[in-house]
Amino acid sequence: MLAETTPSIWIEGERIPDERLRDIFRPPPGVPITFLRSSLVVGSRGAGKTTLFRYQKLTHTGIAIHINLAAEFASLTKQTGFGPLALDIPQTMEPHLVGKATSLLALTVAERLSKKNIPVPTSELCPCLPPTLIPTGSTVDTNWIVDAKKAVAGAALESFRDISSARPLPTFISTLGENSHPSHKGKSFALSR
Repeated sequence: MLAETTPSIWIEGERIPDERLRDIFRPPPGVPITFLRSSLVVGSRGAGKTTLFRYQKLTHTGIAIHINLAAEFASLTKQTGFGPLALDIPQTMEPHLVGKATSLLALTVAERLSKKNIPVPTSELCPCLPPTLIPTGSTVDTNWIVDAKKAVAGAALESFRDISSARPLPTFISTLGENSHPSHKGKSFALSR
């Protein structure tokens, strides 16, 4: 009887085990090994974008997180019927979708950084959330964030309309970056995908 072995080929970059990533990753031609500024990475399915991002996360000297947006925004697709590649979204629905996406992304980033012991200040998180989900206290913990993500996923789209016009996500991400800056804890911060 043959023993089961780990596959040597992974069709999806998400499924490559972390311990095998360094062995498998090959730098794409013309792409820097590290990104020193914001970059847009475009490529067809299977080109290696996810593997590139995961390698960046693995080799980054500070704090790095990787987010699968399709998975994190799945509640939007379930609620609206519009998938990640939808083109004909009614203009009246856009502020609601942008607001809910802002809440979901803010909570996902907060959860990942909270698990890395980076404080998540409520003063910058609150504008990313509908009024019914405003936390108490100066920071939030992982348990509160997990519960808030469930509440946001099930909340009506109308609750998120005003969030999109305020554009609070850049301020929130910037604050988290400052909280993880070397002057705070000897850490730097990178966000991919």
